[in-house]
Amino acid sequence: MILESRPPPKTLSYQHPPPYRNAYIFLDASNFSVKLSSSLEDYLAEIYRLEEAYGYARISRLARELNVAPATVSKMVKKLEKLGLVERRQYDRRIKLTEKGRGLAMKLLHKHYVVESLFINILGMDPVDAHTLAHYLEHIPDTLLEKIKTRTPCPPKIFTRRGIRLSEVSVDAVCKVIGFSELKSLYDFLSEHGISTGVKFQIRNKTNYYLEVLHEEKTLRIPVHLAKLIHVEVIE
Repeated sequence: MILESRPPPKTLSYQHPPPYRNAYIFLDASNFSVKLSSSLEDYLAEIYRLEEAYGYARISRLARELNVAPATVSKMVKKLEKLGLVERRQYDRRIKLTEKGRGLAMKLLHKHYVVESLFINILGMDPVDAHTLAHYLEHIPDTLLEKIKTRTPCPPKIFTRRGIRLSEVSVDAVCKVIGFSELKSLYDFLSEHGISTGVKFQIRNKTNYYLEVLHEEKTLRIPVHLAKLIHVEVIE
């Protein structure tokens, strides 16, 4: 019996743009290498996401996003601070990543985006569901990551801002969702209401606390702090 050798799988071009990312270059992250526990990696990645959304992180926001007690967050942040990965300003308690911390966070998130790409482009999953599930696989070994890259399109090296925030859209305008900031509280809301990229909204009303939008012939109230994290383009 003669077995025919099969050609190696083709590397596909990247097809589905991930949700909103700020501009950064993953190549720079390869210069940073520190051994961290999976828990510390989770905190590092979440601080990065909060920085992208708000410009900085706080203990209270980290506790809400990670669903842990503020005292636990404080202990973990102190560990990251001792490792030189974050800085905490004493006068306003804002937490920001150092250059070293940002490099490590980007390296970790690169794993997330590769796994997310696998779920979207190969398994055909909804982008919001794919993003949520990819959180559980952010700590995969580098050897497994390289194998996944041979089977799925890899994310581009640079991501850039697109569109405007939903909170900035005028009343009566129609807009289309093109991306999101990467916070768990936002993704929980999106998943609950079936919102993903490509969904269209018509803005019906705006207050200081929420936006009323028409979505699939139903009125939906979106809290302002979440509307600031949804990125859209106005189409009408």
